[in-house]
Amino acid sequence: MSRIRNVKPEFYAHEELQDMEMEHPELHPMLVFSALWTQCEWSGVFHWSIRKLKLAILPFLNYDLEESLGYLERHGFIKKFGRDGKYYGFVYIFSKGPPKTINLIKDVPVETAGRFCKIRHRNKDSGLTENASVGAIRLEYQTRSNVWRFGTGTCVARDNDELEHPAVFPYKLARDQITTWTNEGDTVLDPFMGSGTTAVECHLSNRHCIGIELSEEYFDLELRILKRVCAQQQFDFRGGA
Repeated sequence: MSRIRNVKPEFYAHEELQDMEMEHPELHPMLVFSALWTQCEWSGVFHWSIRKLKLAILPFLNYDLEESLGYLERHGFIKKFGRDGKYYGFVYIFSKGPPKTINLIKDVPVETAGRFCKIRHRNKDSGLTENASVGAIRLEYQTRSNVWRFGTGTCVARDNDELEHPAVFPYKLARDQITTWTNEGDTVLDPFMGSGTTAVECHLSNRHCIGIELSEEYFDLELRILKRVCAQQQFDFRGGA
């Protein structure tokens, strides 16, 4: 089932995508690329069916979606592959250079845990070749995919103070991001502190945190929450014009 994903502001400042948009505006590469996420399953894979995709992506515009997808693939934004006689697309994850730290979360239960699994190799024609003499015992958990699901809204608040903020941020989302991309003792920057979710999770996971918040109302809210949750911790709160 498709899910609508959040698009980061940096997406709209992506230099290569803007160059592609200016080069071939009739293909709408930026809009098509962002819309593909609404058609992806949890693993970032979508069914490469031009007819079905066209019904969901800019259906009332006169453009060649197949050419748009090919354009994105040629520039390395998506990858087409075959599996079991069908074609699919994969949306890549992008980062500004290689990450300094990555601690992949392994919390997806494996149904066949403990069983011996034969090693398979994918051929150039997307077929699979099985090596009966080589294999491995499946572990209990496997690495989480690049699409995460969390509860949102008032259900993720820990107390009534946090409900004073209009966009309560899931603590588990902050915690999983922090522990994935940093190690203990590292420093995390949150330029939009809100109710202080990131700072709380940094404290609980032994990270340092630098937070920025322009709203005095939300800054005062952060103080109350942080002083209560992290009662034994010394903070350096600095206000500015």
